[in-house]
Amino acid sequence: MCRLGGLRAHDHPDYAAEADYLQTVLEATELSIADIESRSWHGSGKLADLETDEILRSWAEYRKATLRTALGKPYFGRIDFTSGPSASYYIGQTGVKEPESRERLVIDWRAQVASAFYRPGPDVQLKRRFDIDAGRLVEIFDDKTEPGAGRESDPVLVQILAGSRGQDLRPIVATIQGEQDELIRADDKFLLIQGGAGTGKTVVALHRLAYLLYTYRVETRRQKELRVAVFGPNRLFLSYVASVLPSLGEADVFHTTFDDWFARWCGRDAVKLPAWDDALDRLIGHRHQGDRSADALERARLKGTLRMAALLDGLGADYRASVLARLRNQRFVFDVPIAYKPALRMSVGPHDLERVMHEAESQPLNRGREWVRQWLWPRLRTQLDRRYGETFGELGKAPPKVASAARQAFDAALDERWPMLQFKRIYQSLLSDRDILEILGSDLFEPHELTLLELGKLDLDDLGPLAYTRLLVDGPARVRDTRGQETEQIQRFDHLVVDEAQDLAPIQLAVLRAHAGGATVLGDTAQGINPFRGTRDWREVDDVLRSDAGAGRRVNLRQSYRSTEPIIALANQILTRLGVAEEEHLQAFPREGEPPQLIHADTDEAMIQEIAAILDDVAGAEFQSAAVICKTALEAQRIAARLETCLQTPFALITRATDARSADIVVLPGYLAKGMDFDVVLVVGADDRTYPDAPLDAKLLYVAVTRALHRLYVLWTGQRSPLLEPTRPD
Repeated sequence: MCRLGGLRAHDHPDYAAEADYLQTVLEATELSIADIESRSWHGSGKLADLETDEILRSWAEYRKATLRTALGKPYFGRIDFTSGPSASYYIGQTGVKEPESRERLVIDWRAQVASAFYRPGPDVQLKRRFDIDAGRLVEIFDDKTEPGAGRESDPVLVQILAGSRGQDLRPIVATIQGEQDELIRADDKFLLIQGGAGTGKTVVALHRLAYLLYTYRVETRRQKELRVAVFGPNRLFLSYVASVLPSLGEADVFHTTFDDWFARWCGRDAVKLPAWDDALDRLIGHRHQGDRSADALERARLKGTLRMAALLDGLGADYRASVLARLRNQRFVFDVPIAYKPALRMSVGPHDLERVMHEAESQPLNRGREWVRQWLWPRLRTQLDRRYGETFGELGKAPPKVASAARQAFDAALDERWPMLQFKRIYQSLLSDRDILEILGSDLFEPHELTLLELGKLDLDDLGPLAYTRLLVDGPARVRDTRGQETEQIQRFDHLVVDEAQDLAPIQLAVLRAHAGGATVLGDTAQGINPFRGTRDWREVDDVLRSDAGAGRRVNLRQSYRSTEPIIALANQILTRLGVAEEEHLQAFPREGEPPQLIHADTDEAMIQEIAAILDDVAGAEFQSAAVICKTALEAQRIAARLETCLQTPFALITRATDARSADIVVLPGYLAKGMDFDVVLVVGADDRTYPDAPLDAKLLYVAVTRALHRLYVLWTGQRSPLLEPTRPD
């Protein structure tokens, strides 16, 4: 519990000493910046020094940027230990040293000793927090934590959660909770976080990535970075979280979606598929309970499973066996035509053929073929020169025209035995040939499932298996140069953050796993609103998230920090409708608030007027952000058009994942709001026809109501959704 609590800085008994220390830190920070700017980060100019020079310059820019950020708020906390070489440590977003003595004045929040600030043990006698604004000490909180104290004893967290939010996700270094700190610093190669709405899983994963980057620099004593990336569900979400890592001093982290990453991997061979937001909106807006619709959803689910990956593995093995059989059974000989002279016969010798067979067995098929092509040709060219001289009595190399003809003949002979595979073509061939499907898939799928898999036109649910097929035949993605050309460097990530992973199919996660040495995967199966692809149960991907050390660890976060207790109560009511057990419901942070306002309007016009009145009130209140959440993009457009005529406050309409959140008040479909939060949320159209008692509709409504931080309004005309009715105990 907090015994002293927060005091205006001037009223705190230690104010004078703390103000002096703050001034010392600010002066040291300014001197450190000046020192960096005064130095020349150029070495001897020799080629061997160029890489070192670049590392030093990169470090200098990185360090200067983090120190400039620290000038406004150089630290946020202090811990005092009962004993030790240094009894007190000040903790900030970056470390600060006294330039001359090199005495450490502030330690980075990621340093090992800083963990005691977030998870204090019996040797911590004081945990002090500071509110510093523009280099000025505003408030001091003394948190003399006792064992068993709840989160409600954290005065800074309570104050932050009660405040208004802007348009971006914010870092939480000052208020990281104990269970979050444990995940941030966990040494698991693969960590899967199942977290309900508002549990902070996204911001925890981003802080974990910042921690991993920091510890790598400390442990290796070099500025060369880990190769990391953040995968999100769409560009709108990525723009929302984009400022977190730069605010933590990590500015150059690659953010992307699976769709965009795969398109870049394919380059000019990119497969044109429907946009996921268009496809999802059509399904949500025009769904009907018929055999055709049910078949489409079942087909999408099947294509995303690891059984589909096994089917494609079988296809790859079949192609590989065919290549090996041709290499083994056909002599690798070919004739080189020469004008006005007899053709020269060329052949691949037994020793070289053994090496070719090895590459055919071990490498991805197209990569192995290209390696063999590059490796064999110099040997065959030497053979050509020798045979040309022996046959025609001409010393030296064969003429260029003869060499060109030999290269063409060699390529044709190689194509005959080892053809280049086009991933899209062989994928379509598999799903359009029932005989091959049955041969390769009879042990994996039921007969009716094989019928479902038979191909129509390529659709959104083919993205995952297409990427897996590309992985099989071409190997992992290659880094592209500034011109967009593939290089020989494999795009290998040391660590990935994969957010909203419940909307990625297991086969997509398998593709990402092939590119990653480690990953933090996070999601919430209750928010799995993408029926075209997705993971229903995390046990489906246990084998994917596995390293040499064993299976990845899975943790469950239930403590929700986003919404007030009454809003969480309504969210849990919807979870009950989804069949989620009570022990898996959200646990609300002890923060009171107004109950959700359930508003029935007699007419559509009355509902629009009600929305406008609420939003105009919000604009004049202490809240900063608000969202009008509709079920579909079409409905969002309709509501926005009506509001244009009666709403005084400016707002932005968002109907595509590529749209920007350009105003504090937005109108958007719920599937685009996922991952974000707003001070005030209005869920529009919560009637029984729009949100019937069906799993997908329950998930969509659950996503919508859990976007609200402080106030929630649910509006409808006609009969209200049964999902809003309290559930009766059995």
